[in-house]
Amino acid sequence: MMPHITRKPVAATVTAAVIALTGFATQSMAADAVPEGAVKANLTINLASTKLISDTMFGVFFEDINYGADGGLYAELVRNRDFEFSAAIGDDRNWNAKTAWSLKGTGTSFDTSVENPISVNNKNYAVLTTTEPGASLINEGFGGICVKEDAKYDFSVFAKNFENAPQTLLVKLIDENGKDIGSETVTVKSGEWTTLTATIEADANCDKAQLSITPEKKGKVGLDMVSLFPQDTFKGRKNGLRKDLAQAIADLKPTFVRFPGGCVAHGDLPRGKDGKIHSGLVPGERGKHDVYYWSESVGKLEDRVPIHNRWGYHQTRGLGYYEYFLFCEDIGAHPLPILSCGVDCQFSGGQQAVPMEEMKYIVDEALNLVEFANGPVTTKWGKLRAEMGHPKPFNLKYLGLGNEEAITDAFRARFKMVFDELKKKCPEIIVVGTVGPGASGNDFNNGWNFARQENIPIVDEHFYMEPNWFVDNGYHRYDKYERGSVKVYAGEYAAHERGQRTRRNTVETALDEAVFLAGVERNGDVVVMTSYAPLVHKEGNTQWYPDMIPFNNKEVKSTTTYEVQKLFGNNAGVRYVTNQIRFDEQVPADFERKMVASVVRDGKDGQGDVIIKLVNVTEKAFDMSVDLTNIIGSLSNVGTRTTITGTWNSTQYSMTNDEVALGRNFKVVCQPRSMSVIRIRAK
Repeated sequence: MMPHITRKPVAATVTAAVIALTGFATQSMAADAVPEGAVKANLTINLASTKLISDTMFGVFFEDINYGADGGLYAELVRNRDFEFSAAIGDDRNWNAKTAWSLKGTGTSFDTSVENPISVNNKNYAVLTTTEPGASLINEGFGGICVKEDAKYDFSVFAKNFENAPQTLLVKLIDENGKDIGSETVTVKSGEWTTLTATIEADANCDKAQLSITPEKKGKVGLDMVSLFPQDTFKGRKNGLRKDLAQAIADLKPTFVRFPGGCVAHGDLPRGKDGKIHSGLVPGERGKHDVYYWSESVGKLEDRVPIHNRWGYHQTRGLGYYEYFLFCEDIGAHPLPILSCGVDCQFSGGQQAVPMEEMKYIVDEALNLVEFANGPVTTKWGKLRAEMGHPKPFNLKYLGLGNEEAITDAFRARFKMVFDELKKKCPEIIVVGTVGPGASGNDFNNGWNFARQENIPIVDEHFYMEPNWFVDNGYHRYDKYERGSVKVYAGEYAAHERGQRTRRNTVETALDEAVFLAGVERNGDVVVMTSYAPLVHKEGNTQWYPDMIPFNNKEVKSTTTYEVQKLFGNNAGVRYVTNQIRFDEQVPADFERKMVASVVRDGKDGQGDVIIKLVNVTEKAFDMSVDLTNIIGSLSNVGTRTTITGTWNSTQYSMTNDEVALGRNFKVVCQPRSMSVIRIRAK
C-alpha cells in the first residue's frame, strides 16, 4: 500500500460527436474543457519515423543509505542481532556489543564473550547467567518492532548451554506496557552451538513492540544471531525483504537494479596497524574499512563479515549479494553490481589507492563475482551459489567498476587492470565505467576521454542539481552526444530544492526531472540506463535528502518523484517516435524546453501501444492539437490518460486517471505544472 496518494478517476462523457478515420474505430466522447488563456499548440507525431532505443532505460539504484537495508528493505526485526555493534563500525561512539539490548529484572546477568564463537567473522555473543529466574533480555528493534495481529513471525537463535541441565527460554513479543502479545519457548540442551527456532503468532497490533527472552531456570547459556522475521516477506522468501517496501520498488517496473552503492561500494580502503593501505584482508588483522567486498556478504549468515557503513552505521550484510540477485530475479530486473576498482572515495580525505602488488585481490573479486552469478556448480563460487539455494545461474550481464572517482593516473591504471581481465576472461559481461562525480569539469572530460580510449561500453554520469538545471539542460543534454560510441548511464540524479537544508520532493522537482527523462527517451539511442538517487529513506534516520521513497516501521509513503518515475517506468518503449511541438502564437523562448513531449512505442519490434508523455512546467495551460501521421496498423479509438499535477513548491499533488477520445487529429489540454501520459492501445 502506498498512502498519501490522491487518485481521482474521471468518467468519460459521451456526446454526439463522431470521429471516424483510418486506423481508428468510431467513438463518441467529450473533449477536454479549454481554460481561458490557454496557449494553442500542435504536436505532430510521425508514426513511420522511429528509432530503436534502450529497453533498459528506467531502473533503480539501491544503496544502504538512510538505513535502507538493515532496519529497512531487509526484513530482520532485531537490531544488533549479532552483538557486533562497536564504535569501530558505527559513528556513535557509545555503540558496543550490547547496543539495542537491555536486561529487565533481577536474578540474571548479561555479559558478552568472544571465546569459541560460532564464526571467526562473528566473534561476540551474549552470555546469560541466571541464579533466580525472572529477568528478561530485551531487544528494542529498529525504533521498535511493528507487529500485526494474527501475523506469524519466525524466531531463531544460535544457542549453547554451559551447564548440564537444559535451559528453557520463553520468547515473547511485548507491547509498550510489557504485555505479552505472542510467545513460544525454546530449549537449550547442547554444549555446542545449535540453531533453535520457533514461530510466534501475534494476538494484537503494536507499532513499538519489543522482543523479550526470559530464562526459566537457573543456568548459563550463550546466545548469538538472535533473529525475528515476519513470515510474510516479499515473495515469501526466507531471510527475505520487507514486503511493502520491496513491492513499492517492484511497482516502478525497473529494468535493472544497481547495488550496493554508490559510496558504499568503494568506501575507505583498509589500513593495517602500520597505517599502510591494503586491498582487502590485512595480514594478521582485519583493519578498519568500509569497502563493500561482495565475497564477504555471501554464504551462511553467521559467516558474513559485518562492516562499518559508509554512511555511519552497522551493516550485518544479511542483505548481501545473493539476496540482491534474488530480488532482481523476482522483479524481472537485470542486476547491476558495482565493485571497487582499487581506489576509494576522494571525498574522505583525498583519493587513496590499493598498492599495485595487491591488485590481484581486486581483480579476483570481479572475476569471482561473475563465477558466483553465472558459473556452473562445478566451480568454487558456482557451487556456493547452489549451496545457498540457486543452482541455476543468475545470468549476470552488467557489471559496474567504480563510483564517481576522480579520474587520476592511479584510477586509470587500476580500472584498466580489472577491465582488461574481465574482457579477456568474461567477454559476455558489459562493463559500466565512471566519469567522475559531476555533470561537467575536468574529471568528467578526463573520464570521457579515457572511456573512448579504452572503448568502455557504458559510462555512469551523476548530477545533483537545482531544478532549473534539469529544464535548462535536461531535455537537450544528449542531443549532440556521439552516436555509435560509448553509451551513457545516468546513474545518480535528482533535482535539489533551492535553499533548503532538508531538501524536499516537490511538484517542481519531480516535473523538472520529468523534462530530463523526456529528453533521455528522445536520446534513447545514446542513454541506455537511468536511475534516480537515493531510492529510500527511513524517517528519523536520514543522512541525505531528497529520496524517492520515505518509510517508517509501519508504512511506505509516496512522493511526487516516485509517481513521476513510476509513470516513466510503467510506460517505457522500445522505439522512439519522431515528434515536434509548434506553438500557434508568440510564446517566451524558454517554452520550447518547458512544454515538452516524448512519444514511444512498446511491444515486439516497437509495433505495440503508442505512448505520449506531455510535461508542462509553465504556469500556462496548453490547448494541444495532436496530429498522428503515417498510421500503420489499427489503434484504439480511446486512450487512457494519467495526469499528475499540484502546487509548484508543494509536496502535495493529485493524480487523475481518465480516458480521452482519439483520432488522426485530436485535442487534449495540458494543465499548468503537470505531466500526462496518454496510452493508445494497439489492436
